[in-house]
Amino acid sequence: MRKLLVIGILVTLALTLLGVPVLAAAPANSSQTSTTMQGQGIVVGSREEPQLRIKMQATGTTDWLIEMALNPTRMATDSSGNQILDFSGSYTLGTPKLPLSTGTATGWINNSSQGDIKLVDSKTSASLDMTYTISNDGSVSSQVAGQWPSLPTSQPAQSAPAQPANHFFWYLSRTSGMLAYLLLFINVCLGLGFKSEFIDRKLGRWQAIDLHKFFGLLAMAFLGLHVFSLLGDKYFNLDMTQLLLPFAAPYRPLWTTMGVIAFYMALAVTLSSYFRNFVGPRGWRVIHYLAALLFVMTLFHSIMSGTDTGALWDQWLYISTGSMTVFLFLWRFKSHVFAWV
Repeated sequence: MRKLLVIGILVTLALTLLGVPVLAAAPANSSQTSTTMQGQGIVVGSREEPQLRIKMQATGTTDWLIEMALNPTRMATDSSGNQILDFSGSYTLGTPKLPLSTGTATGWINNSSQGDIKLVDSKTSASLDMTYTISNDGSVSSQVAGQWPSLPTSQPAQSAPAQPANHFFWYLSRTSGMLAYLLLFINVCLGLGFKSEFIDRKLGRWQAIDLHKFFGLLAMAFLGLHVFSLLGDKYFNLDMTQLLLPFAAPYRPLWTTMGVIAFYMALAVTLSSYFRNFVGPRGWRVIHYLAALLFVMTLFHSIMSGTDTGALWDQWLYISTGSMTVFLFLWRFKSHVFAWV
């Protein structure tokens, strides 16, 4: 069991490190003048000193990435009587792995959540104009046009580009979360298939129970890694309260809260097997019935909060695992389900 745990952790680290160059490809064309970008905006800091942070990535064939930190400067009113908030701050522009330009960001936003931001970097001659709209859920859509920074070429060591941004903890959280979901799926399948002839013939009842407990512990280990590795990510700067309390995190609060509740449910289901004498057979059975709701909540959390959901492989993963779980649930409780029809 210990060897399997060590192998699982090494696999996670390997997938994380291998995923970095895949997710951080360079822009295909640095001479473009306009591109559409999508992302997320959050407000951090205190009520007296709020800060708007926006992170967006190009939606086309390029991988341009913009991160901004904006502070309000003054409130004004235009000729039509609409309120406008001016702000200024800094930005970083490049790829997920290689920042190419850093400079000043100045702009405004009106009471319709629409605005404009100017991005200027004198060192690279970058000068961009970004018109944008922020939705109620914090998602940002924009059109960015102007003079983009050039891709680096062979240069002397003293003029090398800036150090890559450290997104290691973000990739670690994404990878461990995906592995935790797959382990939870396997464990739910084992639990639903305990009374099948296939399990008895291939594994045996007691071996299946041991695997069920082991995968439960391994899933909890990766869930813990998925949650607490975000403490190292310096973009959202999440703290323990935001990670562990419902509706405390600024990123997609409804779906993040669903993940928080699922985390506590997974902990309760896993520990119930080790305190079965304390909770009793009936209590243990009731707690384990939560596994179905736990899987559904985890599935929705993964789809709605995951940054890879737009990828075809990720969509097929959720469709196949979700469909298989529904099938096994109907098969396991067919006598009860079809009695209601």
